[in-house]
Amino acid sequence: MTTILLALAEIQRKLKVKKAHRNDFGGFNYRSAEDIIEAVKPMMEIHGVVLLFEDEIVEAGSMLFVKSTATLSLCKAGKDGEVESVSATGFAGHPEALKGMTLSQITGSASSYARKYAMSSLFLLDDSKNMDDFNEQGAEKPELTPKHELWEPAKKKLHSGKTTIDKIRKTYLITEENIQLLLQK
Repeated sequence: MTTILLALAEIQRKLKVKKAHRNDFGGFNYRSAEDIIEAVKPMMEIHGVVLLFEDEIVEAGSMLFVKSTATLSLCKAGKDGEVESVSATGFAGHPEALKGMTLSQITGSASSYARKYAMSSLFLLDDSKNMDDFNEQGAEKPELTPKHELWEPAKKKLHSGKTTIDKIRKTYLITEENIQLLLQK
C-alpha cells in the first residue's frame, strides 16, 4: 500500500529540475516554479498524488511576505476517511511597490517565488548533478543542438552507420526533437 511518505520519498529521489534560465543581471542560473511543476506532474500521476498551494500575506516586523504552503496529498482517502498529506512552506518578500509593476504583479511574483521555495523544500531540490548528465568518461555532457559545433560530424557518423543514437545519447544531452532532426537526411 502506498503512503504519502513512500510516494514523496520516491519523488524526492528521482526528481531533478535543471536551472535552465539565466539571470544575466545577477549572473546566476535559476529554475522557476513552473519548471518544477512541469517536472513533477508525471510523477504525481504515477504515485496518485496531487499538489496544492495555499498562499497568504503575513507581516513580520514592518515587512510583508507571501507565505506559500505546498501540500502533497494522496488521491485516495485511507480506511478512516482521512487523506494523507505532507506540506512544506516557503516565504518571499512582498514589497509595497516596485517600479513598473502593479500590486497584482508584485503579489503574483512574490507568490511564484514563495511557491518555488516551498516546492524546493518539499521535493529536496538541490544543485546536484544527475548521473545521466555525464558521459562514459565522467565528463559533463554538452547539449547537442543544431548550433553545436559537433552537430554536423555527429549527424554524418549517424548516417554513415559509424555510431548509433544510443552512443550519441551517452555522449551528449539531446532532446527527442533534436534526435528527430539528426535522423533527417
